[in-house]
Amino acid sequence: MRFLRERTLKKSVTRPRPPKPVVLLKSEEKYRVIFEHANDLIVYIDLQGRFVEINNKLEDIFGYKREDFIGRHFTTVGVLEPREAKKAEQALRRTAAGHSPGIMEFEVFRKDGTRASVEVNPRLIKKDGRLMASILIIRDITERKKAEAALREVHDELERKVRERTLNLEEANAALRVLLRKRDEDRIDLQQRMLFNVKELLLPYLEKMRKTSLDERQKTYLAIVESNLHDIFSPLARRISMNYLKFTPTEIQVASLIRSGKTTKEIASILDLSTKTIEFHRENIRSKIGIKNKKVNLRTHLLASPESGH
Repeated sequence: MRFLRERTLKKSVTRPRPPKPVVLLKSEEKYRVIFEHANDLIVYIDLQGRFVEINNKLEDIFGYKREDFIGRHFTTVGVLEPREAKKAEQALRRTAAGHSPGIMEFEVFRKDGTRASVEVNPRLIKKDGRLMASILIIRDITERKKAEAALREVHDELERKVRERTLNLEEANAALRVLLRKRDEDRIDLQQRMLFNVKELLLPYLEKMRKTSLDERQKTYLAIVESNLHDIFSPLARRISMNYLKFTPTEIQVASLIRSGKTTKEIASILDLSTKTIEFHRENIRSKIGIKNKKVNLRTHLLASPESGH
């Protein structure tokens, strides 16, 4: 009995350890499947910047096999130009200090020399509170960047066309304003000329006819003609006086007669006013056209000025 007990005890002591649980093996296998078949490139990199592990997506994005990267420093594999490598080194230093640099974008070279754009999302790996390495989730965003660039190009082209059309509209509006101003100036000039011609070519003769021997019928006809001319040209005279120097209707008449070479006495006789009144209007006209107290001939100035009915 003693022998059996010792033999049984010995067998219990030398019994081999049980194998790993089936659940643990399945978890590792599941992790490996996820790692290898992920849609993004997954890279384990140590704190010195050397590649520890990479999934199969490396070949899809860069055209390299994982053996080309494992154990090498990221600056030696030829995928980063100097400027981008410097940016990556700064990010690694932040990671080694325990600060994730956040999502970053890089321009990289594939094995065949073509360019690609990638988005790098780093994650820190710690064990027992100590930072051990970094895992990088790298996504190929080349097509997205091309689409964004194309969209920006379309946007910039639309902006350019809007600016161009806005400029064209502004130029067209400026040209239209010039044409409208010219039209108004031509209209006013025509009105002035019509008024001037009536006063120069018609009124003097009507005045002479009034001083002749007319019978009652002829006097009536003359009065009708004068009245109709007054009705036609009085509004025109008022519009011109509003647009040019604010001349009163009487001042327009006086200015027109001065331009025609009439003396103060002759104007007073024609308008049936006193010479003092005509002198008063002459001074007002000189003041309004800016030649008061200046040695400037009023008739000469009026003849040269488009504002006086030329």
